[in-house]
Amino acid sequence: MNDHDVVPDRLGAYRLLDRIGEGGMGVVYLARDLGHRTVALKVLRSSVAGDPTARRRSEEHTSELQSHPDLV
Repeated sequence: MNDHDVVPDRLGAYRLLDRIGEGGMGVVYLARDLGHRTVALKVLRSSVAGDPTARRRSEEHTSELQSHPDLV
């Protein structure tokens, strides 16, 4: 295991359980919120978070997912 594989314990109000994916824009964690809901939490890379165009694309993608019929 290297530093890249280490999952932090918490991120804000979320307890991080596992790293479940990674791509060019960021890392996706399996997490649990304060209400004990299990969620997927995407953390943007600093290069994306600091780029207004890339950040807007990510926000648009998230907005599209929120209206997906398979998500509750």
